[in-house]
Amino acid sequence: MKAPYILTTTLAALMVLQSVLGLVFQDQYRDVDWIKAAWFGNDWVTLVVAVPLLVIALLMARRGSVKALLSWLGLVGYAVYNYAYYLLGAALNAFFLLYVVAFVLSAVTLIVALSRLDASHVAVSFRRTTPVRIIGGYLAFVGVGLAFTWATMWAAYAFANQPTPVEPEAFKLVAALDISLMVTGLTFGGVLLWRRKALGYVIAAIASIQASLYLLVLSVNSIVALHRGLAKAPGDVPMWGTLAALTTAVTLLLLTNIRRERGARNALTGSSSRDDEERHVRDPHRTAIRYSLGGLLAFGALNAFGGGYYGLSGAEGVPTEWLEGSPFPDYFVPSLILLVVVGGSLLIAAIAVVAGLRIARLSASAAGLVLLGWLVAQLAIIGYVSWMQPTTAIAGVLVLLLGSLLPPSQATATER
Repeated sequence: MKAPYILTTTLAALMVLQSVLGLVFQDQYRDVDWIKAAWFGNDWVTLVVAVPLLVIALLMARRGSVKALLSWLGLVGYAVYNYAYYLLGAALNAFFLLYVVAFVLSAVTLIVALSRLDASHVAVSFRRTTPVRIIGGYLAFVGVGLAFTWATMWAAYAFANQPTPVEPEAFKLVAALDISLMVTGLTFGGVLLWRRKALGYVIAAIASIQASLYLLVLSVNSIVALHRGLAKAPGDVPMWGTLAALTTAVTLLLLTNIRRERGARNALTGSSSRDDEERHVRDPHRTAIRYSLGGLLAFGALNAFGGGYYGLSGAEGVPTEWLEGSPFPDYFVPSLILLVVVGGSLLIAAIAVVAGLRIARLSASAAGLVLLGWLVAQLAIIGYVSWMQPTTAIAGVLVLLLGSLLPPSQATATER
């Protein structure tokens, strides 16, 4: 099952990159104001909600949590739906190729993971008393209601010459994606869950998680529109906020009815999670190294993202005279390298190490070398200016040392 884990790790890093770049370079969005506001809210939800939940779900799924397994699949489903909007809905901009890669990667990840999933094993993890008719009925009702709403507005426009709520082309895109993805998942998932079909538990969980997150996006977007004066209070906040709360409550009701929390690896590969736990217990020293290194890498990534964002925002208070004699007129390019290359490599390594992926040792070594390379280049250009430089050197050396203590195939204990 290593392929979906590696794909998800890459996807999480790409989601961070896309959302951070979208927030830093908002002027790259070439859409009308209300759509720009939507991308702004979307980027924030992806960065501070979707990505952390995706990483946590991935880590817990590897330890055998069925809740985390379904949450992971639902969050990848959110990425498919989300980047379909960016790819097809955003005016052509500098992030176009990121949208292409993110959409394709999320779709491939979901397909590969589902192809290896044993739905019957997931189904038996739920309690017999799970209120499938309440949950399934709600999801099907929302799906059918959404389809009816879109169909009614389309018919009014096509046959009665009534205006659409937004521009016709924007309306067509949103309606097409909702009917194709959201409506299909909610309706079929709800009906199959109502009938207690094994696949219904999987589809219902994925669709409800995806819907909950996107309703949160719509709620945030409505608040952003109010803040920017694009709508009059209360705007769409009551509608989307209420739907988001109800759908999230139904999603939690479904997930909390899972009775067996150590069966995800069986559902994916047929391997024994108990064996995995015994392997971890037999080697506590290696586990301590893994989490220490993962924490160091994560802290370094956060520091790089913060420094990169500060530099891209203008680096107020940092003298540009330090750059004299360098190829850089200002801190824009160095900050971009710090954010994307240094921060990105540290984040990927942190996820790989904590998740126990086979690329953990290689990615940690690469991240350590990138960090030290960045420091050497910095010292060559601006010289010694801060106590953070020797601290960074120590951190880079620690990353290399701890990384060298990882086995060449660290993930043997968790991926076989």
